[in-house]
Formats: sequence, C-alpha cells, structure tokens
Amino acid sequence: MEEFKYLKDSTFTLLKLLTLRLKMARIELIDLKDGLAKGVGMLMTASLMFLFGFISLLFGLDTILTIEQKIWGFFGIAATCFLMTIILYFYALSKLSANQNFMQETLQGISDDFEIAKGEITVHDLETNELSK
Repeated sequence: MEEFKYLKDSTFTLLKLLTLRLKMARIELIDLKDGLAKGVGMLMTASLMFLFGFISLLFGLDTILTIEQKIWGFFGIAATCFLMTIILYFYALSKLSANQNFMQETLQGISDDFEIAKGEITVHDLETNELSK
C-alpha cells in the first residue's frame, strides 16, 4: 500500500511539473508571437518610410549634382544601402536565434523532470541557470 501511495504521489508531482512547464512554454510562445508581430509591423513601416525618403533623395540629388558627382553619389548610396542591408539581415537572424533558446530551455526542463521522476538523476545533479540570472 505504501508503494502505491508513493507511485500516486510521484505521478501527481510529475503531472504538476509537466503542467507548469507547458504553461511556461505557452507564455514563451505568446511572447515570441507578440514580438514577431510587432517586429514585422515595425519593419514594414520602416521599409516604406525608407523607400519614400530614398526616392525623394534620389530625385533631389539628380537635379543638383553634375554628371561626375552623380556617378560617385549614386554608387556610394547603393554601396551604403547594401552594407546596411547585410548588417540588418545578420542582426535579425541573431534576434531570432536568441528567441529559440527560451523554448529549448523549457523543453530541457521537461526532459529533466521526466529523468528525475524515473530516478535517473537527482535534483542536485541539475544546473540551476535560473538562479544565476
């Protein structure tokens, strides 16, 4: 009877831990979705504003620059825009990869909970990254 009570308590504790971890994963997914929606909206707005400003700049430069100045000016603008595009591309990729780490930590936590419940590891064997933050 004592073994049955221990099994029941262990199963209940494991289910509570699993529910808590899944709630954490849900919160992280909602946060990720909100961040992506805001980021995409801001990126689209910024892109349109940049496009309008850039077109206005090109029309203005076309009227005031001489032929030789136009060559250097327009190629310089094109090179600068290309470099900025590359920098922003890598910045966006780094931000997306940083958001993946949250979900991996939650899934690792669920895996650790199952290993503790099986008796394969103890609580003291786990790294407590949450406490060091």
